[in-house]
Amino acid sequence: MAGRATKVVDQLPAGLEFVSVVSGNFEKDTYNETTNKLTLKRKDGNGTNLPAYEEGKLVENSETIEIQCKVTAKADKENNKVLTNIAWIEDQVDEAGRQTDRDSTPGNTNVPGSLVTTDNGYTNNDSTDLNNKDHYFEGQEDDDDFEKVVLKPKAFDLKLIKRIVEVNDQEVPERIKNVDVSKLNTKDENGNLITTADYDLDKTPVQVKKGDIVKYTFRIYNEGDIDGFASEITEDIPEGLEFIYSTKQADELDADTTLTAEEKAAIKFNQSMLWVYDSSKIDANGKILEIKTDYLSKEVSEDNLIKAFNKETQEIDYKEVSVMLKVITEDTTGKK
Repeated sequence: MAGRATKVVDQLPAGLEFVSVVSGNFEKDTYNETTNKLTLKRKDGNGTNLPAYEEGKLVENSETIEIQCKVTAKADKENNKVLTNIAWIEDQVDEAGRQTDRDSTPGNTNVPGSLVTTDNGYTNNDSTDLNNKDHYFEGQEDDDDFEKVVLKPKAFDLKLIKRIVEVNDQEVPERIKNVDVSKLNTKDENGNLITTADYDLDKTPVQVKKGDIVKYTFRIYNEGDIDGFASEITEDIPEGLEFIYSTKQADELDADTTLTAEEKAAIKFNQSMLWVYDSSKIDANGKILEIKTDYLSKEVSEDNLIKAFNKETQEIDYKEVSVMLKVITEDTTGKK
């Protein structure tokens, strides 16, 4: 028998706010911001009934109500936050003017105590994995249904880019050509989260010669949801390059006649960037193989905070630290 729903209720969870009715034969009747309950009523003058069931025409003989909601909940730092909303038919009528449904009672849906959980939450006692797309989760009766959105825990995500910026105090053209963050923290065509921006980098080898002093800069971007610090950065010194270092400082370093003015300047620079080496990371010939710095740490300065990626303004924050290395071999084309 043909009939129609005349009133539909959607119980929204805390953290999901009703915005508007987008399409359909219904309009807002009431919205209680305290209880977060939305009631929709059939538009005045719209008495169109849905045809009685015909085999193969279930979807064709249906109607859709589309509403828009805004997520106001904030993600947790450690746990998923699952928001469940439950909708049901509150009132109905068939073509003969009767309101009785053969297998459900309008308006008798039981709403669970909490619609915001860290686990799957309400599933009407169905233990099937929610990710099973082939499974149909039944409502309490056939006039109610539920839907869920999940806020994943906030993520800390730093991105490091290393590039040559100078050779013998002469600037090298900027090798970071462009940073496109338009897809960062959005979903790809398969529904997977895109966790890194699109970086257009010039990796053409920079030609150098023995004795040159090369300045490398490490840029640390924050692609995540949480502010943070790059507490320590480690650099492996490749074959053909040498970390320019001395325990001497200030006047004592200036008085060292075994070093060139350029080497002294490089040593002072590396000292200012707080680069140090581990005595266990030195080879048999005395070459330092690994260095590290806490120059960008919180302990050095609160100003080193790298702010989380701003989804609204599309701004991505970063901090930088640099090191100077000396070329010690003739065959250095492409050393990076």
